Amino acid sequence: MIDPLAEENGMVYYGNSGENIKAIYGIDSIEFIKIHQRLVKRGLITEFPDAYIQIQFALYSNELINMGFDLSNLLSEFNSAQKNNFHELNHALSLTKLCYHYHKAGFNIEVVKTQSNQSTPDLIIDEVTCDLKVRHDQTNEIMQRHRDLLSSGKEQEYYDIYFNSIRSLQKDLMSALENRASKQAECLIFDLSNYFHTWNYYRIESYLQNKTIDGVSRKPIKAIPGVCIIFSPDNAKNLQTRIFTPKAFWGYVLYDAQKRELINTHNSSKPKF
Repeated sequence: MIDPLAEENGMVYYGNSGENIKAIYGIDSIEFIKIHQRLVKRGLITEFPDAYIQIQFALYSNELINMGFDLSNLLSEFNSAQKNNFHELNHALSLTKLCYHYHKAGFNIEVVKTQSNQSTPDLIIDEVTCDLKVRHDQTNEIMQRHRDLLSSGKEQEYYDIYFNSIRSLQKDLMSALENRASKQAECLIFDLSNYFHTWNYYRIESYLQNKTIDGVSRKPIKAIPGVCIIFSPDNAKNLQTRIFTPKAFWGYVLYDAQKRELINTHNSSKPKF
């Protein structure tokens, strides 16, 4: 197990990966070690050396404990995810964020432990089974394979590939919605902003300020069978805040299973997710 190392300047390290939690969250590094130890006593095992994910999970989990949430299934999912891959770990962190927001808002939310021999939903929110799909932005990885186009003078071809890649959001969403046909869950929750550099949270905030989009909530919304919930947490590190205050946007997307297309509830001039 990896034990976090705290330094007096506010840095906390998991292996070679570190973050200054004093500068980002206003939390003393020694106090964070106490939070970590509190979670270890409840069963946390830290094996993946990624400071951002480990610190985020610890802070969200600590808030959940303070609110009286049963953390046992969530800890089990997070521990298991660390043995798999980075995407699985991000999925577990997204589950943690959902639990925080829904539990704080007064919803009854339960994490379903993964069963190796059967398909299970990820969550149950007020008796509605829910599956979480986390969008993984692979644009940078894709474009690394096409860097030679720039050096050979084929800039337009390079940027055509780039813009096609960043327009993949609706395709991802459609694929996730169609996967709902597995009957694994009644409701789908789609996390738009796995990586903060996609700026989905701030893009939505801009749309709201400019009044070019509606139907978006700053509070968790009810899980409804047959629909998709859009979840966009604020994952950026805000050095102006100096406090741990998680924020997110929420919205519904309707899907016509027979036509295999999104049901657009806004006029064509407004941005679509």
